[in-house]
Amino acid sequence: MTVAEWITKCEKSLDIVYGQTPEELSVSEALQGNPRLKICDPYGYISEMPLSKKVKSIENENGKPVTEVHSNLSGNLLVKLTTGEELSGRWVDGKREGLGALTGPRLEKVGVESIVGIYKDGLISGKGKLFMKDKSIREGSFQHGYFHGPTRGIHPNGELNHIGRYNAGIPCGMTWTSVKGGGWVVGCVDSQGQHTGQEIAFLYPDFTTALFGEFQNGMLVRAKEARISNIEIRGGIFNPSFQVVSKRDFCYWPSTKDDICCPPLQDDPYEQSLLTVGQSRIAGGGEGLYAKKDIPAGRVVAYYNGIRMKAGEKSPFDEDTGYAIFVEWHKDSKIEHKKGDHMDLPPKYHSCTAYRASLAHKLNHSFTPNCCWTNADHPCFGFVPSVSTMEGVKEGEELTIHYSIDMENAPEWYLECWDNHSNILLNYAKTEEDRKSAIPYCQKLLNDYFNGMSD
Repeated sequence: MTVAEWITKCEKSLDIVYGQTPEELSVSEALQGNPRLKICDPYGYISEMPLSKKVKSIENENGKPVTEVHSNLSGNLLVKLTTGEELSGRWVDGKREGLGALTGPRLEKVGVESIVGIYKDGLISGKGKLFMKDKSIREGSFQHGYFHGPTRGIHPNGELNHIGRYNAGIPCGMTWTSVKGGGWVVGCVDSQGQHTGQEIAFLYPDFTTALFGEFQNGMLVRAKEARISNIEIRGGIFNPSFQVVSKRDFCYWPSTKDDICCPPLQDDPYEQSLLTVGQSRIAGGGEGLYAKKDIPAGRVVAYYNGIRMKAGEKSPFDEDTGYAIFVEWHKDSKIEHKKGDHMDLPPKYHSCTAYRASLAHKLNHSFTPNCCWTNADHPCFGFVPSVSTMEGVKEGEELTIHYSIDMENAPEWYLECWDNHSNILLNYAKTEEDRKSAIPYCQKLLNDYFNGMSD
């Protein structure tokens, strides 16, 4: 099974979580580690410590206060504590039984909004879920009140974002954490559940190319280009080994508003494996970008890097460079919207002989593109615009993208390109009926881009 196949299986199945019985959590293990980092519900009987000393108020299912607190307390209740935590669920004789939940600032500090599961004799145990602050959900099991054993995380859209294990409420061992754009941070986490150490990898979307080396809390410090050389399966989790294939160092090089901070002629290893720069086949296109191999639809293929400016900050260049772009992109129907911070590429870097650390700026415009703007977290550049394929691209095919320029401020070449595109559509229509249907299509396309740019 390949890494890509394993990731897909984990996304579609809970075998990784419930296909095996986690080791029994011992008392000594439960007491190890920083208690502030543990994902657990330590509260049992309402008449016993530590719960008895922290009760602030109790409400029944109708929101009415319960004034008499005793060891036989029963009913569907919300118990609020002086710590800011809230315990909800069904209480029987002073303890929770059945479905219940815990929320509060202690959990929020470790990225969790709430824990939900089944309570037995006052303690959460068996299958349960963590509802994370990033709106994803982690599924796993509880033992003696602690989140413990293999886990899987899923975004609201169904995309996998976490594979790993917890030990007594803290992430441990080999952990896979997804980042925006199809990449993964992979490696054994430290005692605080963070990707910190000398043998952590950023795995690119092809699940083969990697930057392997030192990371701090999931951020690249210094690494070298590597490839997956071997995979061992331990406890259902893929444990990859990496072979360094280049002496080049890669670091976290976020751009400033004054200049690009990365080595301008150091190719990104992932882009280098997929793309090559050549003379564009589009008239007047100059340099263009071509696929070195077949690329599937929906794959991030290129990254945009340039000087970075905050919303409202002006570009330092006197004239329009033609390479200005908003950082954040998202799709609403068929219109791509842009907002917030923006980037630009200094004129001295326009040629690939002067800059090729990222290649998204080499895609030429088309009104019928095979790629679209997206976003990605790049280990060296940070959060940047990226380019993803909208359809399968064949080896040797040129990659194109819609520039989404505001028609009111569009350069002459862009308007001519639109005219040519419209004429081709109309000329292609063979009958009068086809022509009538093509005209409103062209008009709708034009309106869409006007409306998209004005939002």
